Amino acid sequence: MTSQFEWSKIQPPETIESSRKYIFNDDLLPSLIKYIGVKKGDKLVDLGCGTGTFTRYLAKGLGKECEVIGVDSDRQYIEYAQKKVVEEDLVDCIDFIESDVYNLPFEDETIDSITDHTLLINLDNPDRFIKEELRVLKKGGSISTSTFLFNYYPPSRAINNPEFDQLLKIQQKVYKFYKDHIFPRSFLEGNELNIYLMMKRYKNLNIQDIQINGFFPLFSPDDYRNKDIRRQWLKEQLAVHSNDIKVILSNQEYLAICGIEENELNLALKLLEERYHYELDNTTYIFTNSMEVIISGKKAN
Repeated sequence: MTSQFEWSKIQPPETIESSRKYIFNDDLLPSLIKYIGVKKGDKLVDLGCGTGTFTRYLAKGLGKECEVIGVDSDRQYIEYAQKKVVEEDLVDCIDFIESDVYNLPFEDETIDSITDHTLLINLDNPDRFIKEELRVLKKGGSISTSTFLFNYYPPSRAINNPEFDQLLKIQQKVYKFYKDHIFPRSFLEGNELNIYLMMKRYKNLNIQDIQINGFFPLFSPDDYRNKDIRRQWLKEQLAVHSNDIKVILSNQEYLAICGIEENELNLALKLLEERYHYELDNTTYIFTNSMEVIISGKKAN
């Protein structure tokens, strides 16, 4: 994602919100706040905040005495985020700003803590971005970046249907297209995310006390604790995965380079709908998992 990339053209606000909001839960929040190095009373900036899911999550854990600012260059996301803080009664402690993350609208050394979630890995000029973070960060302030090491939607062994296996193969082609052609990844080595390269970037820019932490969130709609949101989750997952395919179908350039036949994509949409209705009526024990990796450090005094 460069500073000019309009992510909302690929993932509408509702889609990106759905893909994030079930990842974080209250049990993980104290550890996450500790790992990114933010303290109550800090002025915290979340860069590349998107619809503000991560921003709101942090604000709820820090309390209303903490000032939290979300920054994103995509106007659609910022407008959506502003509506969500009103709905969730967080207006007093969160502000959202539309801005290029390479040119932040803050004075030098005015921010206590600065973080991003899945932004640094998608930037075409990570060094410039980190230097801009350090410009606005106070001496001794905390800086962090977090990302998913992997995130996938595994087929359930409870679904014995060859057509759904075919769907998974098409989805894997779709995800490969996005990785190869849509989102630049500064820290990919082959198909793997090289965490070492991210930590080395921090070290080379004289960031101190570098740490690496992580946790492993899981979500299953068939976990009994999720019974009240099961139907909504399945519906939202259908929308998320269908959107990935519809974006390609609606763009002739994408269709030409993706290497997937149009009839395959239309078949995948049909099978997604069928799987959704199957899962509504059956306990399948599907789940999502994603290892969350947090790299953090401090600006030198």
